[in-house]
Amino acid sequence: MDFRSFYIYNLFCKTSAM
Repeated sequence: MDFRSFYIYNLFCKTSAM
């Protein structure tokens, strides 16, 4: 997993949590 994918994945998780 590259940095860009990890960043998008993290952002998606944060949005889902909210």
